[in-house]
Amino acid sequence: MVVGALALMSGSLLAEQSQRSVTGQVTGDSGTIIEGAVVQLKNLVTLQVRSYITQSDGLYRFHGLHREIEFEVRASYRGRSSRSRRVSRFDSRAVVQIDLRIPPDRADRPETGRV
Repeated sequence: MVVGALALMSGSLLAEQSQRSVTGQVTGDSGTIIEGAVVQLKNLVTLQVRSYITQSDGLYRFHGLHREIEFEVRASYRGRSSRSRRVSRFDSRAVVQIDLRIPPDRADRPETGRV
């Protein structure tokens, strides 16, 4: 019985060591927190996409990700998107922090001095 419990605990520990999380915050160009941004995490092997909608703190989190698989994460908000960021399988961190920035709308950008 003790051997079975130890095997179960070691299996659980191995599962935790083979998993990681990706977290971060979505902000606008001036650093303002964006509530309601859609953050998508794409598994680059299966092409499966998981989504998360940020709350008032602008944070997102994806847990239980396999360390041996590469992922791509990006955020979108009102037709604008952050650049895609890659999570490498060679990154050994248990928690990968990636903050995403949504660029301003073209109408919000100042003119570049065209004549």
